[in-house]
Amino acid sequence: MDHDSYWKEKDRLNAKLKELYPRMFRFIGHEARMPIRLGLECGSGWYPILTDLFKDMSKYPVVIHQVKEKFGGLRVYWQEDGPMSEKDHQAVHDLVAKAEDRCWRTCENCGAEGQLVVANGWRYTHCDLCKDTDGWKERDALLEKLRAEGKLLTPYELMFGKDDDYIRKG
Repeated sequence: MDHDSYWKEKDRLNAKLKELYPRMFRFIGHEARMPIRLGLECGSGWYPILTDLFKDMSKYPVVIHQVKEKFGGLRVYWQEDGPMSEKDHQAVHDLVAKAEDRCWRTCENCGAEGQLVVANGWRYTHCDLCKDTDGWKERDALLEKLRAEGKLLTPYELMFGKDDDYIRKG
């Protein structure tokens, strides 16, 4: 995916998150001052996990400040956005912990079963196919080839499905 396509896809994804969860993602987008202005700072292989997490978190008064990959794992930074019982706070904490745990076993690039990989001092959670590619350009070329062949969804489709009106509902 070239630079312009990457940012166009990211803007589309951010707009949809803001539309679906206006309270939780009110800081997303270029106008925001918080770190979430960049949107999701992780690979699209984790998007289905995040879709489930955001749907579950939306039941609580929370705001998300940042979602990113760090040291090969998922990090979700959030805070209460109104009165919340200790039980509800713990429930949100548990939801985030469960999503973070799932990401340790899921390839950040393509969503296949993965494991932590250390390469050149960097930590990633990748599947066997993605960990064997040499650098980002080769990996991106592989992912684009799989998308063109219909074997892998775009980042937006991974989050929301192929039909623009489709939203995962439990």
